[in-house]
Amino acid sequence: MEFLSNISGAGDIDPYRPSLFELIAVDQLRDLLQPALRYILAFYAQRYPRYLLRIVNKHDEFYAGLMLLIERHYLKQWNGSFAENFYGLMRERSPQIKFSRAAACQPGLLAKALKLRDRDVWKSLFVLVGIPYIKAKLDDLYEVEAGASILGAGFVRNRGTEESASRIQKLRRALRQTFILVYPSLNAAYYISVLAYNIAYLFDKSAFHTPWLALTGVRIRRAGPSDLTPPPPARASRPVPPNIGLSLFNPLVAQRLLLPKLLDGLKIVLPAAMFFLKFLEWWQASPFAKQLSAEASSSIALPPPSPVASDPAPDALKNEGDSSKCGLCGNPHTNPTMIPTGYVFCYTCAYRWLEDKGCCPVTRVKVEAGVEGLRRILV
Repeated sequence: MEFLSNISGAGDIDPYRPSLFELIAVDQLRDLLQPALRYILAFYAQRYPRYLLRIVNKHDEFYAGLMLLIERHYLKQWNGSFAENFYGLMRERSPQIKFSRAAACQPGLLAKALKLRDRDVWKSLFVLVGIPYIKAKLDDLYEVEAGASILGAGFVRNRGTEESASRIQKLRRALRQTFILVYPSLNAAYYISVLAYNIAYLFDKSAFHTPWLALTGVRIRRAGPSDLTPPPPARASRPVPPNIGLSLFNPLVAQRLLLPKLLDGLKIVLPAAMFFLKFLEWWQASPFAKQLSAEASSSIALPPPSPVASDPAPDALKNEGDSSKCGLCGNPHTNPTMIPTGYVFCYTCAYRWLEDKGCCPVTRVKVEAGVEGLRRILV
C-alpha cells in the first residue's frame, strides 16, 4: 500500500513529523466512516427491518461500540488508529525531555521508550471514540431543546405550568435554558481551539494539532520502515493451544485468529466501500445516468395487458350511452371514481366490482393494483 508522501517543507528537521494536510486527511477519512455506515444500514433496514431497525435507531451507540473494537485493535497492533494506519501514521508518547543526538541514533531504544502504554491506549480511545460520541449527543440534544424553545411558551411537552411545576421540574427547566444559552459558546470555543492548534502546528509552534492530543500527551508521527512491517512476535496475536480444534465456530479461534485478520483487512475494505458509495452517489446525480435510464425505459416495449375474460358480464354495464350515469348501478355518479383503465363509476360500485372481479367492467383487463388503483375525480 502506498502512503501519502512527505509534502512538508525541505527545512523540517524531523522527517517523521507529518504535515498538517496529512492530519486533516486523516480526520476527513475518520469523519466519512459514520455517514457511510449509516447509509448502508438505513438502505438495508428497509428490506430487513426486523433485524436492522433497532441498530439504525441506536446508530450512535452501535457505531461507538464498533469503532471502540476497531480502534483498540489498531492501537494495540500498530500504535495508531484505523485512519492513521491507512495513511502510514502512528502514535507515540510525547517525550517529557529532549533526547540527545546520540539517543536519536538508536531508533530501537527510542521507539521502545516512546511506545504507547495501556493507559495511553485508553486515553487515545477516549479521544477517538468517546469525545465524538459525546459531542454528537450534545448536538442532538441542542437541536431538540432549541427547536422546542423556538416553538414558543405554548409548547411545554407535559412539563407543567410554572405554578404547578415541582422543584425538580423547575430545576430541569433552568438547566435546559442554561444549556441552550451556553452550548453555542462552548461549541464555538471547541472549534476555535482546534483551529488555534492547527495554526500553531502548521508554523511548528506546537507538537500537537488538536488540544485533545496535548491533554493526553500523545503525538502523531510518520511510521518508519520497521513500523509498517507485520507485527513482531511480541505484538502478534497469541497462538491457539494445540489441544483445541481449529474450528470456525470455536470462540477462541475466532478471537485469536479470525478477528485480527478481519480487522486488519478493514483498512482496504472500508475505504474501497466509501469510494464506491461516493461513486454511486455521483452516478445517480449525474445527467448521463438519467439519460441512459430514460433511453432504456423508452426502448422497452411493454406487452399489452391480458384480458381476464373475452366476454363481458351480462349485467356489467347499464346506461352505456349516458356518461352522466354509472355503468354499474345505472344511477347518477355518486363520488365519481376512475379506475386505471380510464372509465368512471361510482366509488362504491367500482370498489365492490374490483374487490369481487379484479378487472375492468368494460375492457375486462385485469387491474393489478386492485382497489388501490382507484382515483377520485373532483368535479
